[in-house]
Amino acid sequence: MCLDTCGHISHEIFREVVPRAQLVLYDLKIFNEERHRLHTGVSNRLILENACWLGRSGIPVWIRVPVIPGYTDDAGNIRDIALFIKENLPAAERIDLLGYNDICAADYEKLQLDFPLKGTARVKESTMMDLRRIMEMSGVKNITVSNYEQGV
Repeated sequence: MCLDTCGHISHEIFREVVPRAQLVLYDLKIFNEERHRLHTGVSNRLILENACWLGRSGIPVWIRVPVIPGYTDDAGNIRDIALFIKENLPAAERIDLLGYNDICAADYEKLQLDFPLKGTARVKESTMMDLRRIMEMSGVKNITVSNYEQGV
């Protein structure tokens, strides 16, 4: 079984459910707590605490970092996430930098909701490669990049 989570769940439930998984896909979006609260509506403290526990658990984990222009794509955020991974999740099997896409825009339209990222461009290949280098220079290995505008 694979568990896909951002880790924003009570420690008790997290520690009960996660050991049942053979692999955990764990999202880290914004490292700075104030910025995380501003853009997601919640603190990231619980997310980071659960990530630390996961890093000590021995359960296989892939870290996924969505790269969203204007939200998660700045060098400081990526560097902070990389250093956190290096220190707390050194056995992570891979780190995925996932370029933004608007695949959910149609769902918003069906629900007659405004899509807050309407008009946001896909991430450029050069940006994704720069972010990958930042992670590598921070000591993180096994980084994949996907879903970016190629050749730009």
